[in-house]
Amino acid sequence: MTHPGPIIVIIPGAFHRPSHYGDVIHPLQSLGYIVLSVLLVVCGDTISLSATPSDAKAVHVQFLPLLNVGDEAVIEAHSYGSTVATACIQGQMKAERAVEIQRGGGGGGGSRGDLGGV
Repeated sequence: MTHPGPIIVIIPGAFHRPSHYGDVIHPLQSLGYIVLSVLLVVCGDTISLSATPSDAKAVHVQFLPLLNVGDEAVIEAHSYGSTVATACIQGQMKAERAVEIQRGGGGGGGSRGDLGGV
């Protein structure tokens, strides 16, 4: 981990895009933080009743690989994004990942024994 602190994951509210958080994202990145924000499925052209699981998967694709190499994350969620955040952290808390590693798993799907988490 060569950045100054935990990964910062910003999960927008419904109908918000990562660009809405540019005034927060860019200064943090200029300080060396890894900041992730995901365009949610719910922001697409069609409304889906299964948006939350799809949105959680979209967030996982970006931040789980970083947890799997030992990074930690802080999640900031706005409005609907808090529902997505709740789905995202299931099984990803640092203590839960430690138990999974002890059982021989990768701590959330990774193949290494490093411990990262939310």
